Amino acid sequence: MKISRFTNPLSNIYEQKMLQNAIKTGVQQYLLFKNPSNILGRKKDISIKVIEVPPPKNKYWIKELEEIGFTKNTLSFVNFLGMSFHLPQMVFSSILIHVADMVKSGSTIVLDYAEKEIEGVSSYSYIEMVTMLNFAGFDVYEYISPDDWAKSWNNTQNVDKSEFDGVILAVKRVV
Repeated sequence: MKISRFTNPLSNIYEQKMLQNAIKTGVQQYLLFKNPSNILGRKKDISIKVIEVPPPKNKYWIKELEEIGFTKNTLSFVNFLGMSFHLPQMVFSSILIHVADMVKSGSTIVLDYAEKEIEGVSSYSYIEMVTMLNFAGFDVYEYISPDDWAKSWNNTQNVDKSEFDGVILAVKRVV
């Protein structure tokens, strides 16, 4: 079975578990960035406000967030799965900075990224991801490497383990 990095079920399962944990700790809104990679993002059975964020197309996307119900400086859970694959590093880093500026300290973000260079997909090293997150104001809380994902997968299935990506759970620093 070939798992596409654009629909990695493990990343989505992990995101759902982390969202449920965040809800228990007081998160009030869930930002779900819509993009081709995050087709498994779920909205049902979530007891907090869900804001589906359209893919950023221009510099006005932040203003559009408020129009669709986003509340600034609110404890939030941000689903950024799949975003890094489609954006150049400068754009991706800029979006991280803007998200950090909008959410309250203690908010959580989950993201995945390709560690290996693949045609048509932006790739990053772990150090690059940590640097971008730190610059934006997030601290890495948990990192799951592609090797860790591959080990956790049911080895009885024929899975192309090169398709797994790094996943990071980060929390906005208290300032």
